[in-house]
Amino acid sequence: MKITEVYFEKLISDGNFNNERIGARAEVEDGHYEIALKDLTEWVEAKHRERGACIQDAYALESRIHNLRYELSTIENDIKRAREAWEKAKEFLKKHGIDPDAIDDEIPF
Repeated sequence: MKITEVYFEKLISDGNFNNERIGARAEVEDGHYEIALKDLTEWVEAKHRERGACIQDAYALESRIHNLRYELSTIENDIKRAREAWEKAKEFLKKHGIDPDAIDDEIPF
């Protein structure tokens, strides 16, 4: 039997029920199929590591985005509550004869 071509592939799971197949094919000269297969295996394994690192980076970024959106939402809610409290405080001051607009710049907080 004469081997003229070798092929190596690897199925990669990203851990999130998604798979990706990475493979490579090479034509070989007489008797050099072991070397070609070794080279293909090393190349596919390197691509697998690169892809795995990219997938992990993408998941980390998605998680960071989610956390930042939650943090932003929390801050926006805090601002809303603070504004509502300030409006109530202004109404209280008005009821007691104090003009809150006249003291806005003097409040130490």
